[in-house]
Amino acid sequence: MMNDAPKQGKMKRSASAQMTNQELQFPVSYRLKTVMTAALSDTENKKQLTNVFNELGIRYLYESKNKSSKGTYVSFTYEITLNDRQIMDRLYTLLKEIDNLKFAL
Repeated sequence: MMNDAPKQGKMKRSASAQMTNQELQFPVSYRLKTVMTAALSDTENKKQLTNVFNELGIRYLYESKNKSSKGTYVSFTYEITLNDRQIMDRLYTLLKEIDNLKFAL
């Protein structure tokens, strides 16, 4: 059986390399998907996310929630609008500070 880890890593680097050649046009709206541990309630997890959005003045609309099959993780999807690159950079910096956030796409 082949190990997929190197292949996945290579694909990831390739995709990010392609993104560096593209210029984002602000304001930009997109679906932000966050995956968090289910240790806290859905209400508390969502509050942590919306606190970040509100702090940065980001317009957002809650779209959906999905739990993992074992109930260990929960994902939340929001439609967000970012007005400039600085807000986008600050958003991801603040999201990294949320302890139970596993990743944001």
